[in-house]
Amino acid sequence: MDLITTILSVSGSVVVAVIAKIIVDDVKEWTPRVTVRLMGVVVRMLPEPYQARYREEWASHLADVPGVVGKFVVVISLPFAALRLREDHTRVQMDDWNSEFAAILRKALFSVEHLRSRSTVTDTNRHFR
Repeated sequence: MDLITTILSVSGSVVVAVIAKIIVDDVKEWTPRVTVRLMGVVVRMLPEPYQARYREEWASHLADVPGVVGKFVVVISLPFAALRLREDHTRVQMDDWNSEFAAILRKALFSVEHLRSRSTVTDTNRHFR
């Protein structure tokens, strides 16, 4: 009875090891495709002007990272970088918009002040006639 239990335990361990090896090899083969696809999804999160640049930079960085786990960790961290870049881009756009709006507002106020000063001069001239 002990012999049967031992044989079944060893056989079960061998079967589990073989299945685990197959799964690990399969994951290793799929990881490059998955990382490239995830990187593509993350790149599409970026504003249009940044997409080509960061696709190239991140692909290069991903190629330099050794190991399957390292590549996967890098790809998992990319969405956080993309969100930060998108926030920075939005902030720059808002700053540009605010600057443009301020310039338009200054022009409008200058025009109003200019018209007021002209009307005051005109009103003063009427009193002297």
